[in-house]
Amino acid sequence: MLDPKDHEINSSSGEARQRQMPRNAWMLLFLIAIGTAAASLVFFNGSVFGDGDTGWHLAVGEFIWHHRSIPETDPFSYSFRGAPWVAHEWLTDILMYLAFRLGGWAGLAILFGLAFAAFFAIF
Repeated sequence: MLDPKDHEINSSSGEARQRQMPRNAWMLLFLIAIGTAAASLVFFNGSVFGDGDTGWHLAVGEFIWHHRSIPETDPFSYSFRGAPWVAHEWLTDILMYLAFRLGGWAGLAILFGLAFAAFFAIF
């Protein structure tokens, strides 16, 4: 239910404008994010990240980090080496590589836990 105190009326346009979230609400969201990240350490273990895509993302992220460029051709596969390729997940690849470099599998779990918490904080 909406509380009339949560809205202000702009006298010039007559539009209702919602107040900004109080500091306590931001702290609650922060604690939820930290809790989700901590829970991800418990629920996610190395076997969750054992599929081929995880290694691929880590390798591409490392490549981008060291070469300071996004590859336009496939530098990894044996049968398609040099074939045109679009690294459409390049930002995720870099974030995954940095999280893994800083914290190993736990760093990846924290990264995904924070992304999960951010998703629910936004929606």
